[in-house]
Amino acid sequence: MARVGSKYLIFDPVSYELLGFHDERTSASGNETYAQLSHVVEWGIVDRVRQHP
Repeated sequence: MARVGSKYLIFDPVSYELLGFHDERTSASGNETYAQLSHVVEWGIVDRVRQHP
């Protein structure tokens, strides 16, 4: 995993493919901490913001 602030990028250890993200969040009261996980379904490179590949 590569850390970016409180967020982590999760990579496959063999292929180094980006698998998803891990983010740690604290509740408004500050009493509880939550782990938020997301995964990459599809990705592409584009020239402009919100352009579809």
